[in-house]
Amino acid sequence: MRKTLDLMRDVFPNKSPFLEKYNAVALYLVFSHLIENFHVAGRAVELRSWFESFEKRRLEDREKEEDQRDSALVRYQERTSHATDGVDSLRFRMEMLLESLHDTVTDLKPLDPQRAFTEAQRKVIWLRDDKRCQVKTHCGGMECDWDNWHADHKTPWSKGGTTTVANGQVCCPSCNLSKGAIEQARVARTTEGATAA
Repeated sequence: MRKTLDLMRDVFPNKSPFLEKYNAVALYLVFSHLIENFHVAGRAVELRSWFESFEKRRLEDREKEEDQRDSALVRYQERTSHATDGVDSLRFRMEMLLESLHDTVTDLKPLDPQRAFTEAQRKVIWLRDDKRCQVKTHCGGMECDWDNWHADHKTPWSKGGTTTVANGQVCCPSCNLSKGAIEQARVARTTEGATAA
């Protein structure tokens, strides 16, 4: 939930006239889907531009004569004014927004559907790295017992890294935990910088 809200904050750092009560939940669902399935880091400007252009098109469509309107946008509009919190209504709006997004931002890179390393991959990584922690943020490259190490993505999975032996490395538990703390501190500094600006 926090990752989704953080993405929404990055996409809309300032108050936006396009974020209304009826579309905020559907947009949250879209962004949650993106985080779970695509590498979206650094795409905030494109996502904002897409959503604003979608809303512009929807608002312009409302001004057209009834027989000139886009039937899909008419259905979307209907679902923003009736039963806005209903499951079917939210699903329809989410799917329509996702379709529009993929038509507009065509180069979103899907995340590797395999998030965890297999047992065979773990064995190869552990032997290849001589059983030693490669991250070394909290240790000096300690030797790790088979039952006490983590198979870590060199390029994080959430940033488009693949779950392959080439992108895997031995990481001791201390370094793995410190990686999370370092990332949280980086995000906090970024947030503070954006707030100060």
